Amino acid sequence: MKPLDVLMFFMISYMLVATSCSHITPEQITGTWKIDKIIVDGIDKTTSYHGMPFGNGIEFNQDGTFKTNHPDANTNAGLWKMNQNGSKIALYINGTDYSNTSWKITAGQQYLSLKATTMQLQLSRAINLPEPPPPVFSMKNNLPGTWLFYQLKTGDNVSRYLQNKHNPKWIKIFRNMQYESGEGDIVFFRGTWLLENDTIFLSDILNNKEFQWKIRFNENQLVFGGPLTDSTEWQEVSFVNENRITF
Repeated sequence: MKPLDVLMFFMISYMLVATSCSHITPEQITGTWKIDKIIVDGIDKTTSYHGMPFGNGIEFNQDGTFKTNHPDANTNAGLWKMNQNGSKIALYINGTDYSNTSWKITAGQQYLSLKATTMQLQLSRAINLPEPPPPVFSMKNNLPGTWLFYQLKTGDNVSRYLQNKHNPKWIKIFRNMQYESGEGDIVFFRGTWLLENDTIFLSDILNNKEFQWKIRFNENQLVFGGPLTDSTEWQEVSFVNENRITF
């Protein structure tokens, strides 16, 4: 390599490093973006995740508001706030910090990357918000809500959970892909959920665990099914929605 070529190589490398280390300004975020890729726990989930609650496009406004092309009016708008050094952004939907963490920012003129604890969005500049992705699973629309543990079935053995309205076991599934589970006022599990076909994946940030269940709706019940730990024996946990319970 010629000396001049070597010099140019190092100059370009320096410029790239300097650009990547520079602070992001609100002006670089403002505008319309198309979500090209969604990565969850290092795995490409673009085709199955559908960007909930973002749809496949998001528009950041100068006044600190944002909107998406998701059809759900309860989750398709909110507020965004950048930290002082321009390295992170927080997204608020209905007053709640989505994903309970700030998103690390990487940006250029035509691309934007937002990375949270378990999720990364890769976006590109767009003139207008793209057409929203069509709804795929009606099951996903019926999952959000508070579900009370009703019964556990292992083989021929059936155990009832629901005993009284004051101290039930429960799982709360939120539209922003978060969930909590516990008993009474105590939260035992908290994290994110992801639905792929008839399988739900639960990532528990409190205990650093992951769960995988087959799910289905059986009349008014939500049923989680899966093998017991270290066993091939199948178990099913049934839930009933809190709004359909009569004590």
